[in-house]
Amino acid sequence: MSRIRLLGPIDPEARRLAGYRWFNALPEQQAAQTMTEASVPADVQSEIVRLRPLAEAWRDSLGKEATSAGIAEFVTQLEGAPDS
Repeated sequence: MSRIRLLGPIDPEARRLAGYRWFNALPEQQAAQTMTEASVPADVQSEIVRLRPLAEAWRDSLGKEATSAGIAEFVTQLEGAPDS
């Protein structure tokens, strides 16, 4: 894997797209590990892995589970930090 250094701001839409492409390209085990590190419950992880490839509306498919612990951290990994 190569590393690059970016100077200047990253367009939020481009960052969001890159996050989803990255997560959708991961093997199942790595995707689950990413969610474990974000404290997403195992049952919710299974549902999210089943929904892949994820698009921005994936949380709607989870229903009330979309508010489970760890989801906010996972969304930040995918989409970047919310604008302040």
